[in-house]
Amino acid sequence: MDSRHHSASSLKTLSQCEYKYKCAYVDKKPKIENSDEQFLPFGTCVHHALEKLYLIHKERFNTEYRFTKEDYDYVYMEFMNKAAETKLNDIKLLEEGWGMLKSRMDGFDYSENVIAVEVGFKLSTEKGTDFLGYIDKAVEIDEDTLLILDYKTSRMAMTQNEADSDIQLSMYDLAASILWPKYKTIVLVLDYLRLKPVMSYRTPEQRKLFIDYLDSTNKYILGKAPEDVKPQLNSLCGWCAFKTMCPAFIKATTEMPESFELVMDVSVDELIEKWERLRNIYKASDGASRALKMHIEKLMRVNGGEDLLGSEHRIALSQNTRVSYDVGALKDFIPAEELLSLCNVSKTAVDKYMSNHSSKLSDAIKSAAQISYTSPSIRIYKNK
Repeated sequence: MDSRHHSASSLKTLSQCEYKYKCAYVDKKPKIENSDEQFLPFGTCVHHALEKLYLIHKERFNTEYRFTKEDYDYVYMEFMNKAAETKLNDIKLLEEGWGMLKSRMDGFDYSENVIAVEVGFKLSTEKGTDFLGYIDKAVEIDEDTLLILDYKTSRMAMTQNEADSDIQLSMYDLAASILWPKYKTIVLVLDYLRLKPVMSYRTPEQRKLFIDYLDSTNKYILGKAPEDVKPQLNSLCGWCAFKTMCPAFIKATTEMPESFELVMDVSVDELIEKWERLRNIYKASDGASRALKMHIEKLMRVNGGEDLLGSEHRIALSQNTRVSYDVGALKDFIPAEELLSLCNVSKTAVDKYMSNHSSKLSDAIKSAAQISYTSPSIRIYKNK
C-alpha cells in the first residue's frame, strides 16, 4: 500500500480493519455517512468556539482583563455560525454546546499561560515516517513543564489505563517533544467539557517505543500489496462508513446459504465452518442493527417522541423501569442485623421484607425506592 502521513485516526482504523484503512487512506473512497448524525459537527462547533476563546486570552495574557459581554457574544456567534456551516440543527445540542462554552468562560482561569492554540503539525521520525495531527491547546506550567490539552465533548471519559495507552495521546506527546523541545516534562490532558479531565504522560522509554511502533507500522503498510488486503467482518462493521462497498459485509447481510439449515449428520470441520460463518454474519448484522436503532431513535426525537407510522405498521419505543433502594435510607426502618441479610438490596428482597411487616412500615420503606429506566427498545406494532 502507499506511504502517507500517519494520524491517530488512521492508525486506529488500521488496527480495526485493513480493508477499511485501504478504502479511507489508500483508495480515498468517499464515505457513506449518516446525514442525520449530529455529534460530529457538534464537536467541531465546540472546538471552533474554544479556539476563538483561547485566542482572545492568549492575546490579552498578562493584562488586567475579564471577559466582557461583547466577548461572550463573540464566542456565542462563532459557535452558532459554525453550527450553521456544519448543518448542526439539533436544538438540545446547540443549547448544551453553548452551556459548555459559557460555563468555561464563567469559571475561566485567567492565569493560564497558553502558548499555542490549534497547532497543526506534520512531522517525521528519524527513519522518515511521517505523522500529522492537531493539538488543541498547549499551556506552560513552568519553564520545565508543558500541558497538552485535547478537548472532548463525549459523555464518557477514558479510564486511566486507556489514556495511558492511547495512540492519539502518544502522538501528541511525540509531536510536543519535537515542537517544544525545551520542556523536560509533557503532561497530556483529555479536557472533558462534560466531565472531569483525565491526565496522562509518557516516559522517554514509552516515547521511544511509540516511535518504533510508527516506523514498524509504516514498514508494514509499505510492504502490503493492495491485492493482499482482504475484507473481513468484525463487530464494528455496522458502523463503518464503507460497509456498503465491502464485499464481506454485503455477502454477510444479504445471503443466508441453504447450507446453514440445521443438519446433524455433518463432520466436526463442517460444524466449525458453519459456526464461524454464522458468527461473522452476526457480527455484521448486529453492528448494522445497532446503527439502525440509533437512526430510528434520532427520527423519533425529531418527531417529538411520537411513533413513526408506516402504511401498515408503526414503530414505538418501549422502556421498562428498574427499581432499587437507598441503603442509607433503609437503615432507618430495618434493624442493622436484618439489613445485612439484604446487603445486595435487590428489589425482590426488599419487597419480601415489606410483605412481612406492617403496612405503615412498608409505606416508609417504599419512600426509599429509587426508580431508573433501562435503554429504550424498539418494537413493531400492527396499526389498528
